Amino acid sequence: MQREMIYVLSQVLPYVVIVLGLTACLLLFVSLKREFESRWLRYAHTFEELSARLKAAEEQVTPQAVPAIAPLPPPGFNWNQRVRAQRLSRQGKGASEIAGVLGAPAKEIELLLRIQQLTADVAIADQA
Repeated sequence: MQREMIYVLSQVLPYVVIVLGLTACLLLFVSLKREFESRWLRYAHTFEELSARLKAAEEQVTPQAVPAIAPLPPPGFNWNQRVRAQRLSRQGKGASEIAGVLGAPAKEIELLLRIQQLTADVAIADQA
């Protein structure tokens, strides 16, 4: 009889331990949930007050003008090509020769070189 009782207990004991562990987990979960709810209720008015203050501050802020940004060059003629054109011009090459090297229209190179010359003249006049 005692052997049978020990055998039954050895078979049932792991399940009893599992049930006790799961019950402890469930009780811990319920107590944490209650604590979170009580803290949420305690701090809910603080959150509402901060939200109202933030909305009031947003209404007081006036939008500021965004500074104008210089337009970018067209995608066909980038800054590297402009620098190369200016370097070739300093080396004494003409607009048609530079256009051939860079694969750009000659009129575009002529315009670039004129603008470069005008900005250089303005810079010299400002220094004098």
